[in-house]
Amino acid sequence: MPALEIAVILIYLVAITGFGVWLSRFQTDSRAYFLGNRNIPWWAICLSVVATETSVLTFIGVPALSYAADLQFIQLSFGFLLSRILLAAWFLPSFLERDTYTVYGFLRERFGPLVRGMAGGCSLSPRCWAAAYGCMPGRWWWQPCWAWSRWPGRS
Repeated sequence: MPALEIAVILIYLVAITGFGVWLSRFQTDSRAYFLGNRNIPWWAICLSVVATETSVLTFIGVPALSYAADLQFIQLSFGFLLSRILLAAWFLPSFLERDTYTVYGFLRERFGPLVRGMAGGCSLSPRCWAAAYGCMPGRWWWQPCWAWSRWPGRS
C-alpha cells in the first residue's frame, strides 16, 4: 500500500477519534448518550438512523441497479426514507415523553413485560436465522476441503 494511502487512513483515524473524544465532553451518563441530551431534532435522528442502516453496498448498488434496469430499487430506498421520517415524527415524541431508550423499554412500560418479551423473541429469532443463513456460503466453500456433504446422509 502506498505511503499516501496509509497517511490518509491514519489522518482519518486520528481525526475521527479526536472528534469522538471532543463530543464525549457533552455526555455525562447513558441518558445523555442514548437521548442526545434531548436537544437533537427529530429530522437529525431520522437521518442518523437512515445513515446507520444504509450500507456501502446499498449506497453504491441501488443507483447502479436503477440505472441499469428500472427505478424499482431506488423506489425501495425512497420508501425506507419516507417510513423513517414518519416513524421519527410520530413515535419519537412518545419515547422522549416516557424517557425510554429503546422500543423494548417502551413496550415494557406501555404493555408489560410479557409483550416486551414476545417482541424481543420475534425480533431475535429472525436475526438468528439470518446469521445462520449468512454462514452457509462459508460452509459450502470449505466443503471440498473437509469432504462434507451438503445434505446430511448423502455423499
